[in-house]
Amino acid sequence: MMIASVIISMVTLQYHHAILLEKEDEAAQKAVMLCIIISVAFSVTILAVILIFGHAIAVLLNDKAISVWLIFLPIAIFFNGLNLALSTWTTRLKAFKLLSYNRVLGAVLIPLVSIGIGAFMAGPTGLIVAYLFSSILPTVLLFRFFFYKRKPVPVVSTYSYLMKKYKKLPFYTLPTETLSTFTHSLPLYFLNHFSGVAAVGYFNLSNRLLGMPSQTISASVAEVFRQKATIEYNHNGNCYRLLITTVKYLFLTSFLPFLAIMLFGPQLFAFAFGSKWAMAGQFSQILAFLFMLKFIMAPVSYVAFIAGKQEIDFLGTMVFFVSTVIVSFLALKFTSNIFTYLLVYVLNFTWIYLIMFFLNIKFSKGK
Repeated sequence: MMIASVIISMVTLQYHHAILLEKEDEAAQKAVMLCIIISVAFSVTILAVILIFGHAIAVLLNDKAISVWLIFLPIAIFFNGLNLALSTWTTRLKAFKLLSYNRVLGAVLIPLVSIGIGAFMAGPTGLIVAYLFSSILPTVLLFRFFFYKRKPVPVVSTYSYLMKKYKKLPFYTLPTETLSTFTHSLPLYFLNHFSGVAAVGYFNLSNRLLGMPSQTISASVAEVFRQKATIEYNHNGNCYRLLITTVKYLFLTSFLPFLAIMLFGPQLFAFAFGSKWAMAGQFSQILAFLFMLKFIMAPVSYVAFIAGKQEIDFLGTMVFFVSTVIVSFLALKFTSNIFTYLLVYVLNFTWIYLIMFFLNIKFSKGK
């Protein structure tokens, strides 16, 4: 699943952003079809690599058992690529209710299917099947909507002008998204060095629960913001007022819940999951501020795309990656305290996120 999360950021070459950025619906439809074509080609390529080098990949990952599951990787990649493109098209058409159903369906399928299968058989089968279901079914729902709402376009279309027009997307946005996904997974490796697999489990539970507001509320706000900000920027030359209004709303929505976790994290986790998970609550106390920043600032980070400043976003991600590696190695060398490492990680994340946020405010004001 972690391998899939990194590869999925590459699957459309980030051309799904063009679906929202294009002014005309016909060109946006062509951008959707371009993403579908790229997703097919990308998935077939991954399938060929796995068929030829699957065993070698499993050996490289030091887990021979994973070779059985790698064959399903292209399926997950293909449907997630389609989901990226189709959800962006749905956002363009302001079908936010459908997007909410789609998001809830994806979130509910993973626990329901994984627990259901896990009740009858041991091993990773339930988790992987649930992950595939959560990728396929929501995408089918959006696929039907796309063909129901699309307008007729010429059978033979050229996509070269779209690829040339949005060449910054694969050159800057693609490495940005891939590197960002990889950077966010780095703490898992370092935590394993600090305290072993138990620390990874506490971190994952904290990430999953603290990330739920971002995956639901903040993500829904982001879809609306992207659509409105794109229109405002194209027509008025700026989207500053919309950005400030959105940030205020997200801050007021998130402040009290995240403050409660900062103050009473261990007690809340012990009550919800049992005393053995109180440590995850201590992790959450430290990570809560980071997730509050992500909740507030992630939706408005799209301004960099609208303003054509993808290279700045790429530079920020490079700084984030390099600084994360440096502070992690330094923490590993000079301290054995896992909480010190988490605190340093959060502080490093904070200063970069704040700089990128103020840059997005500047971009929102136009030229």
